[in-house]
Amino acid sequence: MTNKFFSSSANATDSSNTLPPLWQDIVDLVAEIAQVPAALIMRGDSKCMEVLVSSRGDDNPYHVGDKEPISDDLYCHHVATTGLPLHVRNALQQDEWKNNPDIKIGMVAYYGIPIHSPNGECYGTFCILDRKERYFDSKITQLMSLLGRSIETSLTLQDENQKLSQEIQQRDHYHSLTNLPTQSQAQHAYENKDYRHLTILFIRNIQAYDIRDNLGLLDAQRLTKVFYQQVKAILPSNADIYYISNSEMILVQETQKGDDLQGEAEQLASQLHALFSHPIALNKKSITVPISIGCAFSYDKEFSFSELLDMATVACTQGTSTGKTFHIFNPEQQEKRKHYYEVTQQFSSAFANSEFYLNYQPIISALTDEVVGCEALVRWKNAKFGMIYPDEFIPLAEQCGAMNPLGDWIIDEALRCLHGWQKEQQPNPDFYVSINISSTQLCQDDFADKVIGKLKAQNINPSSILLEFTETALLSNEAQVMSHCQKLAKAGVKIALDDFGTGFSSLSHLHDFPIDVVKIDKSFIFNLNKSQKSSQLVKGILSLGKLLDLQIVAEGVESQDVCSHLQFLKCDFMQGYYWNRPMGQTEFEKKYIITAKKK
Repeated sequence: MTNKFFSSSANATDSSNTLPPLWQDIVDLVAEIAQVPAALIMRGDSKCMEVLVSSRGDDNPYHVGDKEPISDDLYCHHVATTGLPLHVRNALQQDEWKNNPDIKIGMVAYYGIPIHSPNGECYGTFCILDRKERYFDSKITQLMSLLGRSIETSLTLQDENQKLSQEIQQRDHYHSLTNLPTQSQAQHAYENKDYRHLTILFIRNIQAYDIRDNLGLLDAQRLTKVFYQQVKAILPSNADIYYISNSEMILVQETQKGDDLQGEAEQLASQLHALFSHPIALNKKSITVPISIGCAFSYDKEFSFSELLDMATVACTQGTSTGKTFHIFNPEQQEKRKHYYEVTQQFSSAFANSEFYLNYQPIISALTDEVVGCEALVRWKNAKFGMIYPDEFIPLAEQCGAMNPLGDWIIDEALRCLHGWQKEQQPNPDFYVSINISSTQLCQDDFADKVIGKLKAQNINPSSILLEFTETALLSNEAQVMSHCQKLAKAGVKIALDDFGTGFSSLSHLHDFPIDVVKIDKSFIFNLNKSQKSSQLVKGILSLGKLLDLQIVAEGVESQDVCSHLQFLKCDFMQGYYWNRPMGQTEFEKKYIITAKKK
């Protein structure tokens, strides 16, 4: 087999990457068994050979980072270029090795084998050296071969993990369903860009939740895709579109002349409203998508991109609250955000009037098809505004200081239900309730202590609850959140990383935080049977979960085909409309608790 001299693959691990800890154990082991002063893993390029890993020992003259210029006199150069093992008993007695630089430090015996990268090219060498003449017998050479394969396997795993990490990072910058760049991509593009004048239109589908409830997840996602495609089709050449959520997007328009930014924005908004005044045809259904548009301008970089985006978002909320379909942000009106104040003023009476309630969605074992738990989801039916959905009132609660009492109520209510189910009805001792926790709650110094105290007060086993944190929440105050997580984990509370793959996902967080469960975001599950890429990504997350001893929950399962596919991939648990939408406590008890007790 012809071997290139060292892999140039961008995915190949090199000395600048973190090396697998297993490699140090391998070189230490073979040095001890072979009774040699040095065992090495080498890496090189066209100019030099470098020591990547060196066995530990006082008699070993080689150190990590040592380099030797490439020449035909180097043992490892010969192994790398031929792709064959090399056995040198005594270099002093062999003319072809008389100029080998290792002789200068007394190393005269050598045995080395090539190490190949996942793409089949030569990655480097794995070798042992001795100061005296040695014949390395078959036991040693076979051991070297076996351990060499272990090194190659670890390279393959690292390569796959790197690809998976890149896929996840790609998801952060481009939305999988629409393939549009995300908000983080927009901020990256414009925060340091040298532009003159900038306009942001913040567009919201104001009936997104009603549409989803009526259509179901799959059709709602299809509608989202069409929604974005139609907007993209009418964009002027100096405007870009970015994904914010399934119900929100932003249009960013850059101009060098600031003569009529408002006129241009009004014209574009008028085109958008005209576009969505016509129903969208989807699966023999005619769906009207009412939109609200908020607008903000920055003349001569008066505001940063983040500030401008906040202003456009506020303008959209202002417009929605006053019934306007297009609203331009005015700094003087910031204190007059009528809807914001009217809604936030409802929080104080909402608790007294019992306006908040929890719905529960079952979580299913992929192995047994049994209900193993449920997710508690807060809802708010307000006397003045009617149904207010979580995407609206949770951010408002966080802004006005109501999130902590609301979060406490959610935990108390979920534990109250769980206590009743365990005491009177639920026959499964492992049944658990999953509760979403916001970043605001995690900023409380006594958050973990409060949760543990509530569990003790209700006499509930800590393993009966699963606390779901998004990665954004984990990073809100990393040191404090880590302390909470460690304390909760020590008490027996299970922790889940929610919406995996949609935030600033990093594999390091799975390693650093005491996470028990990963919930795969529903956007991945949607394309599971339609996209080989999505299928491979889900498969990779499942493999990673098994490797890290994590349980995996797939969200957004809506069909038998997807359910069967996940079972084939050996996903642990599933959740979605295929079994049931979130339902009230009484309905959930009748369907899943009392029924289970009778079995």
